Amino acid sequence: MNIFKIFSKKKTVSNSNEKNDTCTSLNELVEQYLLWYKKNLEENVENVSYEYHIMKNFIEKIAVWYELAYPENLVDNIIKTMYSDPDYRSKSLFSKNEFINRLNAEEKYLLAKPKYPEIVYVNRDKFLTHFHLSPEGFITEVDEIADLDKTKDVVVPAHSTLIGKHIKQIVSFLKNNNLLLEKNEIETAINNYETSEICLNGMLTSAMFRIMERGGNRIGPYRAFLFALEFGLNIEYPIKYGYDPSDPNLRLFLNEYFKAGGSKDITCYNQYFFKDHFDSPIEEVSLEKVYEETWLNCSQKYTEEESNLQSRLIETISNHANQILKLQKHIKK
Repeated sequence: MNIFKIFSKKKTVSNSNEKNDTCTSLNELVEQYLLWYKKNLEENVENVSYEYHIMKNFIEKIAVWYELAYPENLVDNIIKTMYSDPDYRSKSLFSKNEFINRLNAEEKYLLAKPKYPEIVYVNRDKFLTHFHLSPEGFITEVDEIADLDKTKDVVVPAHSTLIGKHIKQIVSFLKNNNLLLEKNEIETAINNYETSEICLNGMLTSAMFRIMERGGNRIGPYRAFLFALEFGLNIEYPIKYGYDPSDPNLRLFLNEYFKAGGSKDITCYNQYFFKDHFDSPIEEVSLEKVYEETWLNCSQKYTEEESNLQSRLIETISNHANQILKLQKHIKK
């Protein structure tokens, strides 16, 4: 599996044509991230073992916190009532802010949002030209842009055309004009930011996998879905690993997934939590087909929310049709 895809910040990274010969266990996904994290540490820090264990333990700590914040009965009730209770997070027994306030400095650092440096130079040894950046990497100010005129045959862009652009957008211009060294501040800043993003989202996604594991069938995926929504993670995994055709809340769960922007173009592992080992293929089912065949219960196809929406749609269509009939009668007169 591609580590950059698994731990993407995107809420969905579906690919309906992608099939796996075997199901990668949730534990293995966490181990893949920790292996990547350790290799990254080896390139950048001296005390690798210490930093590695801080990360490993913190992932477990996040999972335990979410269990305390959303115990089993609360999670089950939220999934059943999310459509009518958008303020469900107020019921949490241990809020995100309370959790963060109790963390030590190292743990807070791991949760910090990645930021670009405030200033990056094109080439400190040759030019005074530098860019002021927002935390997200957009250019807010340009200094000494005219200094690039020292290089022959370079058409220097106007100061005003650079403001608001992302720093990535000007890398090609600088490279095409041989203004960037092989190792330079700008590309280093971009690489550091992107690595930090993978690090943060990989840590949170790994915690989501642990939440699923620890919660087990049904409650694990429900709780992981709430966690993914709270932290802006890929919401496909709780559905992909949490599909259980015997779940009485399955249609309610799927509705919340779709309303949150989830895609139908994925396959789900059928009853992942009942599988003893993962060295053999596991049945995969189309989520679109699952939704078409999933009833609310043995006597009702649709949920209360869906029935209300259908009634409103029928009423709207009926009113529109009546207006057309009245208009036609008026024209005939």
